Amino acid sequence: MQKSTLQDYNSAIYHHLIPTFGDLTIAELTASKVKEWLSELPCSNKRKGNILTPLRQTFEELYHDEIIDKIH
Repeated sequence: MQKSTLQDYNSAIYHHLIPTFGDLTIAELTASKVKEWLSELPCSNKRKGNILTPLRQTFEELYHDEIIDKIH
């Protein structure tokens, strides 16, 4: 992974995700909250996707560690 990619993910985590969702439990972090927040985020769709990448990865890890169930 490129150093710039890691820096971008770190920026997303510390400047967007933690300030917005850091006080929520996993159960409180719903798709509707994320979608509402995204709709108000003043950046391009590409940037929004990049910001969501660490969040998606976190949920994948929670699923693989059997902390959450994956609902289809």
